[in-house]
Amino acid sequence: MRVVVTGAGGFVGRHLVAALGGAGHEVIPWVRREIPGAFVVDLARVDSVKFDGVDAVVHSAGVTPFAVGAGGNISGLFFEGNTAVTSALAKAVAASEVRFFVHLSSIAAAGFTGYSSGRGLSEDEAIEPAGSYGKSKFLAEGPVEELRFAGKMGVNLRLPLLYGDGAGGNWRRLVRLARSPLPLPFGAVKNRRSFCGIENLTDLVLTILARGDEPARSGTYHVADAEVVSLSEVIGVLRSAYGEKAGMFSFPPAIIQKLFKVAGRGSAGEGLFGDLVINSARVCETFSWSPAVETLEGMRRSVARAGS
Repeated sequence: MRVVVTGAGGFVGRHLVAALGGAGHEVIPWVRREIPGAFVVDLARVDSVKFDGVDAVVHSAGVTPFAVGAGGNISGLFFEGNTAVTSALAKAVAASEVRFFVHLSSIAAAGFTGYSSGRGLSEDEAIEPAGSYGKSKFLAEGPVEELRFAGKMGVNLRLPLLYGDGAGGNWRRLVRLARSPLPLPFGAVKNRRSFCGIENLTDLVLTILARGDEPARSGTYHVADAEVVSLSEVIGVLRSAYGEKAGMFSFPPAIIQKLFKVAGRGSAGEGLFGDLVINSARVCETFSWSPAVETLEGMRRSVARAGS
């Protein structure tokens, strides 16, 4: 199968290219800036792109909160880089011979602040998208789902925080926190949070492509590892991977969160101490898939392979 991967120079894109190539697919990597072995494509002008001989498109490119500065029209950047580009790609796919379109969305499209339902956040929950980033991803999902009416399979995968070799953003912050030589006051933090390992994500994409191009499978799916873990467990396993003791003491989590808010870092505090439980039963049932890598073991292996 010939597969275009957008954002092939990024963390997710690099892993997708490797996994797809390793599974025998012919991969066509698209990037914004020139790198060896990839094609530079201006996604803002994707209407002019031809998909001759392409069977599938995996769209991992996009604008994230970590890719934009604090000033300027941040909302505009999100809508241009996420909503407009994804919509244009979906339109081009609809008019082509491409059979699959997989869009990597975000759980922010569903909203997630403080979500701790015992059953987990499912696709049926009517929750407001989280901020302009979440809304831009939410609006991008509609054109992808509508590909079913063109006889294509369009799939949106809503992802939580991803971890794995080379991951950035909040995962990199967690790793840096774990590598701090100081004792950390997280011993009493027992929040419940879903993550997704890059190995599980790439395996899911391979599974989707292997299941056949059935338009009826089109839709939006929540994706996460099977396990739910706490901040204290994550810090503990990362420090263990570095050969260090957990080095945590107990301090009331509510007070820590208040200190984050006073410092103007309320959203960062929510990301560390808040709950986010994701129900990914639908994607597992639809594609007969289950995440093979357990969260804490995947995290441990990730930093152990990095060697630093």
